[in-house]
Amino acid sequence: MWLAEKKDDKIVSITFEEKNIPPVSNSDKKIISKGFTDITITDFPIRGRKTLLTFRRRYWQIEGQKELLKRDIKIRFPGTQLEKEFADFLKEDR
Repeated sequence: MWLAEKKDDKIVSITFEEKNIPPVSNSDKKIISKGFTDITITDFPIRGRKTLLTFRRRYWQIEGQKELLKRDIKIRFPGTQLEKEFADFLKEDR
């Protein structure tokens, strides 16, 4: 989900926020969103500007448990700054 874009003469900043859809469905207990962890990647320039991609990864907790849940999203491909599938997605014409 796209959240926000900011740009000025030197920097383009794009933020993606994970939807509030828990990775597991447990009908017995309530699953509560517990907030976000931000991951920021400095990427190649867009029209001569530094590009910052921020991913807001959501965490959940099953009621009555201490352990936090998160979706396993690979953001980068080994040896690069982005996951191959995500990089391919960004290259597609939409």
